[in-house]
Amino acid sequence: DSALYAPGMVVKLALLGIQEIRDKFALRVQLAVDEGAHVVVQKRGTPVAALVPMDWYREMRELSGDPTEL
Repeated sequence: DSALYAPGMVVKLALLGIQEIRDKFALRVQLAVDEGAHVVVQKRGTPVAALVPMDWYREMRELSGDPTEL
């Protein structure tokens, strides 16, 4: 069983529209790096992409059996 988040793990999650992510992209990237924050990008209210910390992405790829060299 591979869970996306470890039990008890606290993840900061923000849902932002495309315009807001454009306006604050550098800040959101820094929050992902410094605090492990996750950002779900929405287009007209529909989630279309996610910005996640690189370590989390690598771990999820490893758990899915598809490790990355990134």
